[in-house]
Amino acid sequence: MTQKERGKMSDYDLHYPLENLISTFHSNNSEQKRAFIRVENDMNFFLIRSSNDEKTCGYAKEILNQSLPLKFNTFNSGNHEIYWLRPNEWLIATKENIKSISSKIDQNIDIHIIDQSGGFAQMRLDGENSRDILEKGCPLDVSSGVFSAGMCAQTNLAKSNIILAQLDDSPSYNIIVRRSFSDYMAEWILNAGKEYNIELVC
Repeated sequence: MTQKERGKMSDYDLHYPLENLISTFHSNNSEQKRAFIRVENDMNFFLIRSSNDEKTCGYAKEILNQSLPLKFNTFNSGNHEIYWLRPNEWLIATKENIKSISSKIDQNIDIHIIDQSGGFAQMRLDGENSRDILEKGCPLDVSSGVFSAGMCAQTNLAKSNIILAQLDDSPSYNIIVRRSFSDYMAEWILNAGKEYNIELVC
């Protein structure tokens, strides 16, 4: 590998979603902001795969200081945000160092951690018109009473695969997308939110 190629890899490693948009996007500051989007660049991601029996889930709780959500399409928040993906798999978004968590695992326990930090980006969408923005490009029914606080789902937005989680009834949402699609996703959300004078929060 040449020095030039190493430099290119280094530039890629330092890239954060939205960094190119931050310097170019401008909302109308004279109008009320009815939607907000921000990227959470300091998040680490990892998958946990394990059996969901009582003993293993109890052990996972000791490691994470937080229970795994066992109900279909739900998530919980605490030290981490833990998203249910399937009966034996969860995605964890956290600001903690993954090595500090994985080092606690007893190799004799059926729990496996897979680092996904380079693969995902998480965005926060909130404001009174955040649901309206999602409805422009998401096939999931996100209407009030159908998709509510504490629920998450694997769906798509603007033809990109995402994990969508509703945080509260305001409503506000976490959107987790593949990092390679994060700039596209952010641009789509900003364009979809123009009529609501969406604000890009740094």
